[in-house]
Amino acid sequence: MKKRNWKKVVLIVVSVLAGIILCAGIGLSLFVGKLAAEGLLYMNEGNDTKQNSIDQLAEWGYDLESFQECFKGEELTLESKDGVKVPATYYKMAAENTAEENQVVILVHGAGGDRVSVVPLAELYLESGWSVLTFDQRGSGDNSDDKVSFGYFEALDVECLVDYAVNVIGADKVVVHGQSMGGATAGLYAVTDHAKENLDVVILDSPV
Repeated sequence: MKKRNWKKVVLIVVSVLAGIILCAGIGLSLFVGKLAAEGLLYMNEGNDTKQNSIDQLAEWGYDLESFQECFKGEELTLESKDGVKVPATYYKMAAENTAEENQVVILVHGAGGDRVSVVPLAELYLESGWSVLTFDQRGSGDNSDDKVSFGYFEALDVECLVDYAVNVIGADKVVVHGQSMGGATAGLYAVTDHAKENLDVVILDSPV
């Protein structure tokens, strides 16, 4: 009897220890997972993405003031279908442009910046006869959502920009050009039914 009781006690102790270790492992995994998720979702928290864009352009030697003097953008606030306010800027192609089509390109910036970071690219399109739409992705600039989803929900913002290009601007051709993390956003939008119905070209520029 004593031998059997001893084995039973050992079995109970081992089971309890195993349960404690398992619970501790699950708890630690959840804690680390929560930290990682929040670190990714709120990757720009406390990070001035608007100033980042200005600093980056200055580092490249790009003259932002000259661009802003030459190209007067119209400030817009659009709304995605999940209710997020999407700040955007519309640069209309030059009046002297002779393009047969009303061509609009939507530029999607990368991580850590905002719509200002893509103005060198916007300038190239404008000088080539395109109208340009730029916007702040989620977690960046003045976008009302402070969470970054690496293109998953940001694709909804692109959708509302495309709707604006087609229904308000009256675009004959719509291109979405995404850089870096913006390339991921552009790619995720490109596979939607909305894109198949409205998008002519998608450019994935060094996509994440």
